[in-house]
Amino acid sequence: MRTCLVMNALSAVFWVTAIVLSALLKEILIQIALNYCSKFRNYLCNKANYLCSIIMKKLSELKIGESGTIHSFENDDIFLKLMEMGCIPGEMVTVEQVAPLGDPISISVAGYQLSLRMNEADSILISPNINAIK
Repeated sequence: MRTCLVMNALSAVFWVTAIVLSALLKEILIQIALNYCSKFRNYLCNKANYLCSIIMKKLSELKIGESGTIHSFENDDIFLKLMEMGCIPGEMVTVEQVAPLGDPISISVAGYQLSLRMNEADSILISPNINAIK
């Protein structure tokens, strides 16, 4: 009888230890998976940023007649001013005219004509239209 009690106690200790170890192993595996996912997510974000840097152009780099979609702004100082003039991310923009000396440029945005200085156009990042890429 005494041996049976000792065996039951050892069995209970074994199972409690197994449950604790399995919970710890589960936590370790979750941490490994999260770390791998984080590294993979960072890898994909870096690749996407690299591809965007290749494809993205500044508004000042577009030629007359070229168009694209506003992606973002580089300069936070004039960000609000440009937003108030209708230059918001996702808005289609087309270069209509360029002054003889290159500054300012006239663009079509949100259904109206807007003149921008080159330093303002330099701070607007454009993603070109897919059908415009050759």
